[in-house]
This record gives sequence, structure tokens and C-alpha cells, in this order.
Amino acid sequence: MWWRHWSTGRAAMHVIVTGRHALQELINCADLVTKMQEVMHP
Repeated sequence: MWWRHWSTGRAAMHVIVTGRHALQELINCADLVTKMQEVMHP
């Protein structure tokens, strides 16, 4: 969904990507990256 940011007037878009083994280029471009790590498995 495209919309205009209220303060800059520039077009903005939110993209959410899930999965494993993300490319480093994608990680470098991201504003926020979460890495989940299994600590213990019953």
C-alpha cells in the first residue's frame, strides 16, 4: 500500500519479510532486523 508520509510528503511503503537465511544485502537495507535463536529444546 503506497501512501505519502505526513512530514516529508515522500511515498512510503512497509515491507515485512519472514523466513530463514536472509541475504546480507537485504539485512543491510533493512531498518529493523530480528534474529531468533533457539536456546533450549525439550
